[in-house]
Amino acid sequence: MKENVVRFEKWEGLGNDFILVEAVPMTAEAARRLCDRRFGIGADGVLVIDRERPRMEVWNADGSRPEMCGNGIRCVAAYLVSRGTPQKAISIATDAGDKRCEVSRAGDRFDVVVGMGRARMGEPLAVTALGAEHRFATVDVGNPHAVTFDPYTEEAIDDLGPIVATTPAGGINVEFCRVRPAERGEAACIDVTVWERG
Repeated sequence: MKENVVRFEKWEGLGNDFILVEAVPMTAEAARRLCDRRFGIGADGVLVIDRERPRMEVWNADGSRPEMCGNGIRCVAAYLVSRGTPQKAISIATDAGDKRCEVSRAGDRFDVVVGMGRARMGEPLAVTALGAEHRFATVDVGNPHAVTFDPYTEEAIDDLGPIVATTPAGGINVEFCRVRPAERGEAACIDVTVWERG
């Protein structure tokens, strides 16, 4: 019996975990099976890498194909440097265009800065669900995002996230944002809860 062996590595960026494979033809079904956390390897997505170009192809855990993934491209850039790519500034082709990545390494730790390009604001998104209308700003940074600063409970986010994510054709990533004021000498920051399409 012939066995199919696929060499892979598991990488993580800011809590997103990915299966990285080189030049392997991928299908939606294969991505779903690989990403299954009970019966597969388990991951948020599969990143198919072409080291020669270099190029990144993204597959979500549900088998869909987003244009781009910010944490994913950071993992790919670090992977390329770990495999001997000599330059610390790498241009990686994606379905959202070429992205310039600057990589610095300290031992096993990588810091990667990605030039995502200019964010493009879209039309506001209004979603009627759970007995109310919810309004989101839309922004495209290589893939679509719906953003709100309206206050939501964790339970409401869990209920509303998947509804908003599947409202537009092709889906949209959803960010529920909350400004945390400066305190005890620390700068103000924004806490973000993300509901990803796919």
